[in-house]
Amino acid sequence: MAAERKGCILALSTENVGQLIRSTAMIKINYSVLPLFLSSALTFAGTTQIGPEKAALEFNRWYLDQIQDNKYPLDGHEIEKYVTADTLQNLLKIFAQEVRTGDALIDADPFTQSQDILEDWPTNITVISNTFEHGCQNVYVAFGKSQKYVLADCMVKEDGVWKVKSVTQISSD
Repeated sequence: MAAERKGCILALSTENVGQLIRSTAMIKINYSVLPLFLSSALTFAGTTQIGPEKAALEFNRWYLDQIQDNKYPLDGHEIEKYVTADTLQNLLKIFAQEVRTGDALIDADPFTQSQDILEDWPTNITVISNTFEHGCQNVYVAFGKSQKYVLADCMVKEDGVWKVKSVTQISSD
């Protein structure tokens, strides 16, 4: 074996050369797939998955900003990024029934559980805790400087995105 060595290079038979070419070609194929793999991995790594707390916070900020700007948040499609499709569908049915009958079926805003938005709420929204109960990741959100008005946003995943399914008032000012 030592006689066949020339420096660090091993003298190869024709059979061994064929084997080396096949394995080298295999290595080239593997390396040609590497950029595709890295590209996919980087794309996935660049995709930001946000948790239920951040999703609830973003929703409440967006929602109160809409109200503060005298825009009705349920107009348009932007709310679909934040609220589950079945919740929006149920609300639209309720609102349509209110129009048909003239009866008020909901006496407070469905997402603030309040008839009024206090002046300091839009700039003071804080996630204070969360729990998992009954299929919901309940995110407890406090409003205002005093943080005495607290809602529980029931967050669920819809198509891989955390969205509001329902809102419950926990405490008030």
